[in-house]
Amino acid sequence: MRSRQTLIGHVRAVSGATVNVYLAESVASGLAIINGSTYRIGQVGSFVRIPLGYQDLFGVVSEVGVNAAPESMRDGLKASARWMKYN
Repeated sequence: MRSRQTLIGHVRAVSGATVNVYLAESVASGLAIINGSTYRIGQVGSFVRIPLGYQDLFGVVSEVGVNAAPESMRDGLKASARWMKYN
């Protein structure tokens, strides 16, 4: 079973090779502490993993912030909304 310590958000949209993720409140600071070590997460250039059953999908963060939200969801979002896009 996978640990929830590494959960950084929830996939909200997929378009081709692009994945849009709404970041969880628990990563609002951009830092995660796992087993006493600090990791910078959800930042441009960082790697992410999405578990898919017995396989994992990996990508590199290409955009963070409101503009990383899917276009269909941008209307009405707060400027402080935490979104991440990766390919």
